[in-house]
Amino acid sequence: MLLQYVLSRNCLENLKVITNMEYLDKFNLAIKNTVYFLLNDECKDFIKNISFNYLLTFQDIKIVCEITKDLSSWGKEYTEELKFMLKNISIKEKNPKLAKKEIISKIKQYYENIKSSEKNYFYKEENEVTTEGLKCNLKDISDNIFGACPVYSEKTVCCGLKTLDVVQNCPFNCSYCTIQTFYGDDYIFVNNLKDKLKSLKIDKDKFYHIGTGQSSDALVWGNKYNILDDLINFAKDNQNVLLEFKTKSSNISYFVDNHNNIPANVVCSWTLNTDKIIGNEEHGTASLKKRLDAAKKLADCNIKVAFHFHPIIYYKNWEIEYKEIVDKILNDFHPHNISFISFGSLTFIKPVIKQIREKKVNTKILQMPTAFDPNGKITYPDDLKIKLYKTIYEGFKKFYGEVFFYLCMEKREIWEQVFSYTYENNEDFLLDFGKKTINF
Repeated sequence: MLLQYVLSRNCLENLKVITNMEYLDKFNLAIKNTVYFLLNDECKDFIKNISFNYLLTFQDIKIVCEITKDLSSWGKEYTEELKFMLKNISIKEKNPKLAKKEIISKIKQYYENIKSSEKNYFYKEENEVTTEGLKCNLKDISDNIFGACPVYSEKTVCCGLKTLDVVQNCPFNCSYCTIQTFYGDDYIFVNNLKDKLKSLKIDKDKFYHIGTGQSSDALVWGNKYNILDDLINFAKDNQNVLLEFKTKSSNISYFVDNHNNIPANVVCSWTLNTDKIIGNEEHGTASLKKRLDAAKKLADCNIKVAFHFHPIIYYKNWEIEYKEIVDKILNDFHPHNISFISFGSLTFIKPVIKQIREKKVNTKILQMPTAFDPNGKITYPDDLKIKLYKTIYEGFKKFYGEVFFYLCMEKREIWEQVFSYTYENNEDFLLDFGKKTINF
């Protein structure tokens, strides 16, 4: 019994011994909508002990649950160290309220110290998943499949990306992505995609940057249900559109087999990360080598490629390991084959952080120093972002003036620090994007 458990503990002398069920009811109610039930028994016991010893409030319990969940995901040693630290704090003869305040303060401070430090990853190999056997369905979608990038904002410099959601759900399981939480277990393909694409109102006098990799990976499915046939024909019919297939897959057989039929306004782009990040945080995706090898094959077929360093993640030895990717691109690719290279960082809204904590995978992705961006989202502090971006960008000096570089969703001040220039508004950015990619 929980009450017996609590009474068996040596509670603080100046705290009143709990002799009724009032606080037990309060505790059970407080943990209802938290990550408490995702924790192991040892962590649950720790939270119970802290809560009953100091009569934590609802909000205190929620905070301790979230911190304990994060620390246990980042490594058992962190929860053990926290428990040891609290066990050795002497707060006898203090007012119970002050004791509670101090213990919560110590927990928060310890947590923030761990968050702000360079996290350590060990090499871990991931196998690329296949789409065989997945439950895929063609479905009539009443919603408009064409829309604006969900993170577009006038408060940041944005490329004005438009999205085509031709598949809903992704077989990959990147820890920082929550696509799967929106769609469940099924993989939905848009029925009559050809007709849907023909009905889109595209202004022939305007440049469009359109991506297909927002609601799923763009290449992992190949030409299932003829989606690539339909999209390539759409690109042919709309030469003012830069159609981007963004992927973490190595499935390029369609493009290799049809390389003479791919129009110049099509680009296949790869999100790139280091081997450690791919192995620990981008579950089921193609390895870095497979991604770069696939890009090289398409470049050799005279199909334009592009690269997104997004998200760049701050961890121990990040400078060395991202530089290795840069060097590989410099050695293996000619700049005329590369349409653009972008940089971006981790950015979350609070509901996404909640979803990440509820995933059944251990992740260190939330172990990061944080600040708020202009839209109130949680991200890295500006000085750290500038350090990450500048370090990688400066490695590409050989490509300056020949490849278009940009930042994703960043303030003008950060552009100035990284590139020594910025755009007055997003319309100017989009026009320049068109000029430097498809000569629009």
